[in-house]
Order: sequence, then structure tokens, then C-alpha cells
Amino acid sequence: MVLFFALVWFCQSNAFFWDTVQLSSKHAHWYYENHFSHFFLPNELDSGHPPTWGMYLALCWQWFGQSLPVSHWAVFPFLTGICVFGFQLAENLRGARWAFAFLLLLCLDPVLLGQAALVSPDLALVCFFLMTLSGIFREKRLLVLLGIIGLCIISMRGMITAFGLFLFVLSDACFLRHKRSFSDLFRSVWAFLPGGLLGLAFLIWHYIAVGWIGYHENSPWAESFSGVDFQGFIKNVAVIGWRFLDFGRLFLFLVAAGLLRYLWLHKQHPGKALARLALLFVILLLVSLPGMLLHVGLSGHRYLLPLFISLSLLLWYVLGAYPNQTLKNGALGLLVFAFLTGHFWIYPRNISQQWDATLAHIPYYGQRKEMILYLHSKEIPIESVGTVFPNAGPFMYRDLNGETTGFPLADLDQQDYIYYSNVMNDFSDEELRRLFEEWELVYRIGNWPVETCLFKRK
Repeated sequence: MVLFFALVWFCQSNAFFWDTVQLSSKHAHWYYENHFSHFFLPNELDSGHPPTWGMYLALCWQWFGQSLPVSHWAVFPFLTGICVFGFQLAENLRGARWAFAFLLLLCLDPVLLGQAALVSPDLALVCFFLMTLSGIFREKRLLVLLGIIGLCIISMRGMITAFGLFLFVLSDACFLRHKRSFSDLFRSVWAFLPGGLLGLAFLIWHYIAVGWIGYHENSPWAESFSGVDFQGFIKNVAVIGWRFLDFGRLFLFLVAAGLLRYLWLHKQHPGKALARLALLFVILLLVSLPGMLLHVGLSGHRYLLPLFISLSLLLWYVLGAYPNQTLKNGALGLLVFAFLTGHFWIYPRNISQQWDATLAHIPYYGQRKEMILYLHSKEIPIESVGTVFPNAGPFMYRDLNGETTGFPLADLDQQDYIYYSNVMNDFSDEELRRLFEEWELVYRIGNWPVETCLFKRK
């Protein structure tokens, strides 16, 4: 919790970044500026999710002021919940002493830390996910009920995660606990009903009100929901596999292979909860992957957070069964080292990188401020400098400064200046070649892990 507090304190003045410009800032602006007079967002802003996160952030602005620090601290209660429910879950499985080891792995997860530096709705999703898991394993039905409600009102991925947890509890009751009567099964899953009905009611209401669910053909993110052919499917399989190895997570599988080999050779069983944790991971995998594999752009690291956490929980539990304390601590240290070094996995310019999935993007904010000051000092109009996501658009949605001016989308055939940073994935390979070979580099900030450049047409 101290780590999250320090991170939020350090990042509290950072502008909105990556998808949070849309999912947090723009949504909250709509409710804040319209005084909550409408429930549904307009089509150009509506991402298909329940609008609760934007409403929550707008309420925080209304109560404490519209500012970047207020926005960042608005996520801290969810970070606190992640720590509390994660520890409760681990303590129930392995006791308090070893529970701190899971809390360490949880809080150092590169993707979770990357999101913790942002005003991200995925932090609420993770909080409610761990709340529900804590309730399931500790048999606290009220926690399950509240956690499922939270998942179903935060996003559509939250609904999918809630459905996966429902299937897990049902399968656990049927096949691992051998409860087959209707009354026993109903007692196991009744806490899922209020949240499930709320999620279903929202989807029906949304469809009646606007005529679509998830996306519509004219939405800015419609391409991400496009179906893929067989070649695209194979590519998505490779990308998802890469996600599971990326940013230091490769070492989880190396440690897991060593542990499982040892336990197999010595005929040791890590405990009865292993089957439940393995079942949890498999069911979440089966529920989550179809949408990611069958569509063009639904495979971001943050989409996999429940799976990442479930996998870490499974490995942590198996590691706890290892009898040699020295080697067990060594394996834990290796995993901590892997997660810490994951923030330094920086890919070449021509390879798109998920910059919201680690803390590697942190230098971007200072470089962006310096670039804007440079443009002002040289009297170069902001409106004449092209750039791309996540920096294109009015400053008001990034800096909460009320300025409607901002960088336009880049057009190398029309504009004389281009603002480039390697955190921007939307420049094509050909555009990058033209910039670095045919344009004049007039100002550069940083080199690694983040570089920011101003190019001028020769």
C-alpha cells in the first residue's frame, strides 16, 4: 500500500495518458459539464461500458475540484482495496506470513503498476475481482455479492470476468466439492444474481436507448471489434502468447516449470486448493480468450489483468509448498527481479509497445511539457504541429486546463511540423522512415526509454 501511495504521489500531476483520455477524462468531462443531466454518453464518446467510472470521476471533481491530483487520488481507494483483498485471499490459502509474498508479487506486477500510474478504470476492475475471490475462498457471501455488482457496473470486461467467476464457483461446487442438488448449487451462486441482473439490465437498457451493444460501425474504436480471418486468428494467438511472456513474465513460467518438476519427481502434492486455483485460471482463460482471439484489437495487456493475477496466485501457491526455504526465497526473489526489470523491456521504434502496461512511460510527461514550452518559445503554433494518439486533441482532456487548443492529427503531406514520441504507436513504418530520413530533426528530448522529437519539413 505504501508503494501505491508513493506512486500516486509521484504521478499526481501527470496528464491523462493512453486509453484513460477516452475512458476517464472525456467521459467525466461529459457528466461534469452537463451536471449529470444525461445517463448515457453521446455516441462519439460511448464505449459501450456502463458509465459509472466517468460518473465517479466527475463526482470527485465536483466535490474536490477538477484537477489532475484529484483524478489520480480518486483511484487510491481501489489500490487500497487491491492490497486488502489480495492479502485476505492469500492469508486464507497459505497463512499470513506467506501471504505477504503474494502481496509483493501482486503489487509489483508491471501491468498493474503501469495502470496504477494512470487514472484507470481497470484498477476498479482488479479491486472488485480480488474482492470477489476473497469472498469465494473465505466463504463471505456479502463480499461476493458486492464484488460481482462492482464488476458488472464497471465495464463489459468486468461482466465477462464476473461470468467467469460464476462458472468457476459452479464448476467448483459440482466437480471438486461434489454438490449436485439444486439447493446446494443455488446456495453457492445466489450472490452472483444481483450483479448479473444489473449487468443484463444495463445492456438491455443501453440497446433500447441507443440501438447497439459494445460498439457501432461509426465509433472510433469499431476497427478493434472487427473480426479476423484464420491468419489473423493465428496472429492473435501469437500476440496473446507474447503478452503472457512480456515485461518479465517469462520468468514466471521458468520458475513454474522448475517447481512442478521438483514436486512431480518427489511425489509431493501442494495442497487441495491447487485444483481450485488451476480451475479458476483455466475457466477465466476460456471465458476471456475468445473475444481477444476473434477480434482485431482486443488483446491489450490490461485486458489480461485477471488472468495475470490468477496465474501469479497459482504459482505463488505452488511455491509455498516447496520445502527448501532457501530455494523458495531465491525463486521469489527471481520473480521480484523479473517484475522489476519488466519495466525496462523497450522495443524498437517499428514494434508497437503497450506503454500503459509498465512504468516505462513515466518520462513522457516531463518531455511533453518541455516540448510544449519549446514550441511556445519558438512561437510555433500548437495547431500547426501534427501528432497522433495519445497526444492528439484538445489539451483540456489531458491536462484539465480548459484549453480547447491542441495538437491535430499528423498529416505528413500537409503539415510542416510533426511531434513524435516512441510512446506513439500510430505512426506507420513508412511515416517513421520518412521522418527520420527525409525530415529535419530540430529538437529532441531524451533517448531511452522514452524519446520525444520535433521534426520540420526540409
